[in-house]
Amino acid sequence: MRLASIASIVALALALAGCDDALPSPSESSDGGSPTPDMGLSDLDGGSSADAETPDLAPDAGPSGLKPAEALGAAEPWSPGGPWVVAGESPNTDRLARGFLERNFAFPEAAGVTPEGVRWDEQEPDESGAFFVFGQRTVYAAVAVETAEPLSLLVRLREFDLLVDDTTLHEADPYRTRRVIHPVHLAPGRHTLVFRGSNQREQPSVRFERVVGPVYPNLQDVTFPDLVPGEARAQPLGVHAVNLAGRSLSAVRAVVLDHPLFEATARDQPDLPRDALTQLSFDLVPRGPLPEAVATATLTLGIQAAETSGLHTFEYALPLAPEDRGLRRTFVSAIDGSTQHYAVTGPETPPPLPGALFLSLHGAAVQARGQARAYGRKDWAWVVAPTNRRPFGFDWQDWGRLDAMEVLAEAQRTLPIDPLQVHLTGHSMGGHGSWHLGALYPDRFAGVAPSAGWISFSTYGGSPALPPAWEPGRLHDDTLAFKQNFDGRSVYIIHGTDDNNVPITQARTMYQELQGIPSDLFIHEEPGAGHWWDRDPAPGARCVDFAEMFELFQSRRRTDPELDFRFVSPGAWVSPRRSFVTVQAAIDPYRNFEIRAATTGALTAVTTDNVAALEVDGAALRAAGVTQVDVDGDLRSVPEEGVLRFGAAAKRPGQHGPFKEVFFRPFCFVHADGDERWAAVASTLTGIWAVIGNGAACTLPFSRRDEAEDRNRIYLGLPSAMLDLPNDIPFAWTAENVSLAGETVGRPTLLGLTFPEGEHLSASLFGTTGAEWLATFVQPFSSRSAFPDWFTFVLNDEGNPAYGPAGWFDAQWRYDPTLRR
Repeated sequence: MRLASIASIVALALALAGCDDALPSPSESSDGGSPTPDMGLSDLDGGSSADAETPDLAPDAGPSGLKPAEALGAAEPWSPGGPWVVAGESPNTDRLARGFLERNFAFPEAAGVTPEGVRWDEQEPDESGAFFVFGQRTVYAAVAVETAEPLSLLVRLREFDLLVDDTTLHEADPYRTRRVIHPVHLAPGRHTLVFRGSNQREQPSVRFERVVGPVYPNLQDVTFPDLVPGEARAQPLGVHAVNLAGRSLSAVRAVVLDHPLFEATARDQPDLPRDALTQLSFDLVPRGPLPEAVATATLTLGIQAAETSGLHTFEYALPLAPEDRGLRRTFVSAIDGSTQHYAVTGPETPPPLPGALFLSLHGAAVQARGQARAYGRKDWAWVVAPTNRRPFGFDWQDWGRLDAMEVLAEAQRTLPIDPLQVHLTGHSMGGHGSWHLGALYPDRFAGVAPSAGWISFSTYGGSPALPPAWEPGRLHDDTLAFKQNFDGRSVYIIHGTDDNNVPITQARTMYQELQGIPSDLFIHEEPGAGHWWDRDPAPGARCVDFAEMFELFQSRRRTDPELDFRFVSPGAWVSPRRSFVTVQAAIDPYRNFEIRAATTGALTAVTTDNVAALEVDGAALRAAGVTQVDVDGDLRSVPEEGVLRFGAAAKRPGQHGPFKEVFFRPFCFVHADGDERWAAVASTLTGIWAVIGNGAACTLPFSRRDEAEDRNRIYLGLPSAMLDLPNDIPFAWTAENVSLAGETVGRPTLLGLTFPEGEHLSASLFGTTGAEWLATFVQPFSSRSAFPDWFTFVLNDEGNPAYGPAGWFDAQWRYDPTLRR
């Protein structure tokens, strides 16, 4: 089928896959001049002779079931030998895009002009692995590889995506660090490698390294903790690893071998899909308080799988350092079981009473340590900086928002914090995060202080238009719609008058919009200051470590529970709770819901708008002296313990939808046994999640799906007859067609939907014959993408992808034609 116009494909990919994030390189970052990025990627040297000075502690027996250890060898540079052929295309008339995205590429056997008029020229990459095509923005490079023996390659892509043998697709590192490695395992025979990229920012390039072994760690992409002398704190270590075995690996274990300072441990990991990269978590458990004399602990780590011959070991050096500003801490995320980190700048000595906590959100290209080190020590407060999962991450929305709240919970669990003195602040993208989280979680923060913050995508750079059914998926971005949630809070806005990155109009708009809502509202405009400024030699940067803001917030505490409030939320899947009320689901998913609470004596009256069901925390109200609660005219006595339930809904937070929510808890891709095409889709999505979200995923064949009973499942390429759909979702699909409540979609169709399964949330992604490749456009791991509960893409008359029917299920998980747009 000839592609009439690539422009529609590009536009759709930008709107849906989140590619419009247009992540800048660190030198072009929207936070230029901000704290030094630490990127979350290891730059540690090898082992230290100081290890010889460690105490001679007796090792324990270690974990059972380990195979004989086999040290991994070093990676060596490798070249395919050529000949390479290169072509250039315009994005609007790209004649090669369809074959690349469809994984059915017409590989050029030699230089020359194809019948379609595409000109291929021989061109060898330069010393950096770069290619160049003059006058064209899209670059294709292709090479065939002949090998007489199995060949395992590590590939580093810059501005290039890679298609291997029309099966496996690897996407470029959006952060352009050159530290991400993609696995390519080639069996004996002939193979084709096709690269597609853009030279708009810089020349696309590729580098190869050859290795021996079925798995390989990427020691340039490690999430590590700082080890503090005198502490005996158990923390995880996250290491990105690639599968080079040419098949899926099961029974994967991440092993720490016996060490004088650390116990031997083994952590079970999900299956590692073929040709995939993901993060593995290793448990670091000190034997006791760490000694002062040791500067570095060089650990021997290992990766084991059922299909490998041995425990494949490698060394990694961890620093031991005295506690300082920006101390790195790690934890295992409840989102996906990966290792994430945050950084802490605390008092020299803990205050005598529980202290305050400032959750500080970093800007683009900055990360936790750099953000935490931008503050001087306070004798009454801790500054805790979460990660957003990556230096750019998710704009503190979606998984970035969840990361921030996970870090807040971890900090409150491990530090002596007064929960009523928790404040929120941040700079640039983190300033936006302050507006975003402050508006969505008002019952968690007493004060909010955005610095150089932008309000929302719609006010800062705009957002691509989406069809009506898709818009509710990004209602949460509209900060101004939730401005009432700042009532009773202290808000302090900081901005430079000459900021040429985030215009000061963003700050002034919020200052005007918030008039009369917060209990305290201040704005400081620093005359002549740009995006990042510091006009004080004292420790800390003034644009975030602003003395007047800290002085105000030192005396501010929030009330718990709040008995009088107005709360507006975009949906229970984003922000369900205010004080003693938790909403389970809204009636109309296309509108925000609202709750008003007013208390007189021992009676609290709650009125709602667009709420299907809610719960009231009886214990919290009783503790505040409330004995009766009236919800929309339903008057009840408040119990001493437990909750009161009003209304009815099958949907609830965590099992609610939309499609994105399935990825907010540990998840697993499930494909048909032996289905290489959809297994490759799972591998691609696993790699994208690892690169963009520093995350870990699971992939299983359908016959082993019960092994993922504790995870949300995403079924790939499975007909509806194989799934256990609720009776109230009358959808059916086969390779021939998709039927929506008896209506057949009469075009090649990709259908995505989410549905409840047991106590978990599941999803399905399926393409009819000829439309499977449209799964390329369902890349949910972006803060700028939005999806409804169910959606379709169809091929139009020109053979291009277009939006098809889409909509939402009601609060009872039923198909409702009125919720279809």
